[in-house]
Amino acid sequence: MSKLLTNPSRNTDVLSHILQLLHFKSHVFFHSTYCGRWAVDSSGTGRSTFHLVSGGNCWLHMPELESPIKLEAGDFLVFPFDAQHAISDSHILDVDTIGQECPEDGNKKTALVCGYFMFDMPTANPVINSLPKWMLVKCEQAGIGFRLEQLSDMIRSEIDSQTPGKEVIIDRLTELLFIQVIRHYLNTGELADKGLLAALADKRISYALQAFHTMPGHGWSVEKLADAAHLSRSAFSSLFTQILGEPPMQYVTYWRMQLAYSELLTTRKPIADIAELIGYQSETAFRKTFKQVMGITPSMARNRAASQQE
Repeated sequence: MSKLLTNPSRNTDVLSHILQLLHFKSHVFFHSTYCGRWAVDSSGTGRSTFHLVSGGNCWLHMPELESPIKLEAGDFLVFPFDAQHAISDSHILDVDTIGQECPEDGNKKTALVCGYFMFDMPTANPVINSLPKWMLVKCEQAGIGFRLEQLSDMIRSEIDSQTPGKEVIIDRLTELLFIQVIRHYLNTGELADKGLLAALADKRISYALQAFHTMPGHGWSVEKLADAAHLSRSAFSSLFTQILGEPPMQYVTYWRMQLAYSELLTTRKPIADIAELIGYQSETAFRKTFKQVMGITPSMARNRAASQQE
């Protein structure tokens, strides 16, 4: 075995690498304070949405819940998929109630911060597809509650401020909230047993992912990835496919194309140089594979980047 594969970097942050490649961003579209009778329903947007209770308390209603769930200040709720839900002042949902912003002396205030997550990619999202239908992290949960409280306080402070750049800061802080939630689910084993995040939680497969994402342009093969995972070729291939739902080399090809897509969006490197960066000596072979995986040509990806900058 080579030194690279027998000692893969255990410090390689695969999750950060993946989120960077997918150009993960967050945007807050709504923050307000409610009192009296009110209800909020942000489903139906087709986006991955979130709600932060930054003050007071409220109730979550979903068709599949036997009873509503009480949400308190600091609780963070994420809907990776567009699931039907509503948040209201009471455990009894009145769909006709419309939230009213509170007067300065209003009682029983509840403050909500609502937004959505975005990933700039033309293909299915492996991160979102690895997550449950919905995720709730309570402010008192061990290992994450204090961090949620800190971020919630910072967001509340920015909302109340009148300083320039506050909207950008709020968006970036909610990105940190999302990453903290993923960390929490990885550490507690609350994820499904299949998908990308499940693979990161599996020590054997994660070693192979760390090795690959450290050097994506290396001449990888199933045997070399199996060496990184300290498994036989057959055992590794079987376990990898079982967890990720695709063979190892299909995963390698997919993420190489994601890296190429990111380079096309963010740099002016010649396409031949990008192809070489991810392990392709033939620009023609790279262009063909890129089109098969991403559904667009490298030139179309670069033109998309140019149009976004105009």
